[in-house]
Amino acid sequence: DDSDSPFRSIGSNASSTTSSMLFSGIPSFATLCVRSVAVATITLYVLNQKHMLPMPMGKVVSKLLFWPTIPITISRRIGKWTTVVDNAVVLGGAPFGWCGYPEKLAKQHNVRGVV
Repeated sequence: DDSDSPFRSIGSNASSTTSSMLFSGIPSFATLCVRSVAVATITLYVLNQKHMLPMPMGKVVSKLLFWPTIPITISRRIGKWTTVVDNAVVLGGAPFGWCGYPEKLAKQHNVRGVV
């Protein structure tokens, strides 16, 4: 008699309920691929930033990760685009010419040329 069994089926959806319970914890193949790529990218980024990769591999990783990591670089540098070394040298960049930053450099630091 199955009435005392904790595994007895209830209604006609018992097989679909059981299979959905079995596979509910397993991520789809696409999710697994996206997560794997994200983990690999972050790992390579961190290793490259810490200079822990061999030089030839570091060159390849730097070229591959340049454009995807631009948002990270920009977010870290917002408001800190230049560093004044002395009254003749200003290090940094003008990341967006269209937003008037070169003109600000000319006014604030008397920048007349860029190398």
